[in-house]
Amino acid sequence: DLQNPRFIMVQSDGCDPMVQAWEKAEAEGFPEGFEKNYPVIDNPKTNVPTLATGNPATYPIISKLVRKTGGSFVRMRESKLIPLGKLIAYEQKMVPGPASTVCVAGFFNALKKNLINDGETVMVNIGEGAVRA
Repeated sequence: DLQNPRFIMVQSDGCDPMVQAWEKAEAEGFPEGFEKNYPVIDNPKTNVPTLATGNPATYPIISKLVRKTGGSFVRMRESKLIPLGKLIAYEQKMVPGPASTVCVAGFFNALKKNLINDGETVMVNIGEGAVRA
């Protein structure tokens, strides 16, 4: 049977307004209208400019989808980007872009937080290579 995937979204700690909003909503038991309550980060301090969206206007849509699918939002530390990128390059013989590496780091964080269950199929949508970066 085909079932909808669980969405696990990842942001770097340099620009994580959706993660902040999700953590607050989760701590408050997801009150009505939680999806409309998110911070705006002026001038995000991130080394991944393609992910520097301090005003996540899509959060109201994405957060409802994530909640409906039993997913979550996770944060990764940007200080881990270079070592993880090197590991991916060594193991897979390809150089990922920084935004792609954020996605892979989010996968590992989701595993660490037990957000991915044994036997589940996982798709990591990376969509970027080093050439684009």
